[in-house]
Amino acid sequence: MNTATTSRRPCIGAEVVNVLLGISMVLSPFIFGFSRSVERWNNIAVGIALVLVALLSGWVDEAYAFLVVPVCAWLFFSPFVLGFSSAAFIAFNVPMAFVIIAAGAASEGLREPNA
Repeated sequence: MNTATTSRRPCIGAEVVNVLLGISMVLSPFIFGFSRSVERWNNIAVGIALVLVALLSGWVDEAYAFLVVPVCAWLFFSPFVLGFSSAAFIAFNVPMAFVIIAAGAASEGLREPNA
């Protein structure tokens, strides 16, 4: 009987996109000029977490799928939980959470099966 392997290699292009999205999160406070330091550090921390999770997905199967959802949930809810009123902050973080989850789903869908 032939056993199927469920381990799959990540698509390099999808990993690059996920890393670039994380870097854009790190740079967003400086591009959009978030006024409060909590807003800045929130996006920097989320961006670093996204980059680390994207890089980790190359070594651990399905790491991105399980770790990106909680990080993006925080990204989505952080303006409301922490009481940020900056329109730029809300306008960037809320849609970006959906973009990152979509990129993560595409990344998982594009994984190449191991031979």
